[in-house]
Amino acid sequence: FPKLLRLSNLMCSSNYVERIGSGGNCDSIRKNVPNLTSLTLSYNKVSSLQQIQNLGKAFPKLEFLTLVGNPVTRKQYYRLYTI
Repeated sequence: FPKLLRLSNLMCSSNYVERIGSGGNCDSIRKNVPNLTSLTLSYNKVSSLQQIQNLGKAFPKLEFLTLVGNPVTRKQYYRLYTI
């Protein structure tokens, strides 16, 4: 994964994204995209709360996350878990 030190906003809507930073990939993403503060994952395939936790580990500076249209948004209390 290339180093993208200046990247702060990433829009990945409608790309069939299922997971980010699962397994040992969290360290790689955290080192190579350390300044990401805004992530848009609208209309993808994120379906588990575990994937939300992985996002938090992968992007420690993340302030804005958009998950509209993902299966995980239908889970009870997903918003509370995400915050």
